[in-house]
Amino acid sequence: MSRHKRPPTGGTTSGTGTTPTLTPVQLVNGAEVTLNGRTFRGQNPDKTYSMLVDAAAGYGRVELRQGDTWVNDGRQRSEFRDLAYLPYGQDVWFSYAIRWSGALPTGDYNIVSQFNQGPDANDTTPRHAAVLGVHLQGGKLSAEIRGDTHYSSTVDPAARTVWSSAAPPAGQWTHLVVRARLSKDTATGQMDIWRDGVLGYSGTELVNAYNDDQGPYFKFGQYRWPTSETCAIEFANVEVTHTGSLADRVTSPKPLP
Repeated sequence: MSRHKRPPTGGTTSGTGTTPTLTPVQLVNGAEVTLNGRTFRGQNPDKTYSMLVDAAAGYGRVELRQGDTWVNDGRQRSEFRDLAYLPYGQDVWFSYAIRWSGALPTGDYNIVSQFNQGPDANDTTPRHAAVLGVHLQGGKLSAEIRGDTHYSSTVDPAARTVWSSAAPPAGQWTHLVVRARLSKDTATGQMDIWRDGVLGYSGTELVNAYNDDQGPYFKFGQYRWPTSETCAIEFANVEVTHTGSLADRVTSPKPLP
């Protein structure tokens, strides 16, 4: 299967259009919100600061403090969970701008967006680790991938870091665009990652999903190793699609709030 024609490897990140005015409100745990045509469900500790959203602007803000956990699994997470599942073998895109405040977590991981895929009846592992994880921690903004071609997964494969760059300073927006083609049983997966208009990673012949009947789903927010830092992360212009392209967002991102 041929790849699409990629945008340029370098570009500008200046947005076009009218700068949105934010009016965020709390999204309680379990509530749903539609952002740019995708429906997300909040998974958060249900504090007044845990998750704020402005649906019209495609904006979300999450915050975790010491001891904050999601009631469903007791883990430190405040995430928006896309209710749609992603297909294998065709282009999947997501794009957003991100900035942080407070203190970046010092634990083993701090995932700010991911492709998550739960085990099916053929697997013996109680859960799957993310097949794509974008991390913001340790002074780095990075991405790791994993996958398993076995129809019955017994262990999660080790993750492989495919892209790493310096974390943006506190309070400074940076813009990501990701295109992926997920492969569950052959090494035909693909992935491109752009940051601020520059292509940072382009990979082919990847195994970047589990060999399950149901594909992954997209999440963004904050999911971290238990730590004591207070960290808030904002996302603007969140877009996800598997029926179109977000290639234009590489050089023409939407205006920031």
